[in-house]
Amino acid sequence: MMEAECDRELGLINDLLDLQRLESSSYPIITPDALLLQHWLPSVIEPFQIRLQEHQQTLQINLPSNLLSLFSDGISLKRILVELLNNACKYTPVGDKIVLTIRHNSSEAAAKTIITTSNSADISVTELP
Repeated sequence: MMEAECDRELGLINDLLDLQRLESSSYPIITPDALLLQHWLPSVIEPFQIRLQEHQQTLQINLPSNLLSLFSDGISLKRILVELLNNACKYTPVGDKIVLTIRHNSSEAAAKTIITTSNSADISVTELP
């Protein structure tokens, strides 16, 4: 519990520092990195393993074996994935499964890589608005 609270507070500090950089216009220009998700993703997922075990949740990863490099800002992409996984862990019932799916569509004029998480948790009708 203490480690989770420290991680949460560190995340808040990083968010505040990012906001400060944006407001002072000193934020560096984002330069995309070539990320091989097959190699990069395990380091993002690893910190969630204990949390998944504690909640008896399982994480299924659907990642195409032929996925090419993804050109993205690694820091920003990691923050997005961490937020997706945090929310998935938070809202997935105990003993349930979280599915992380990565798809690449190169058949369109502008190729896209789509990353989604899903679970079987329902949103109550009163919470929908």
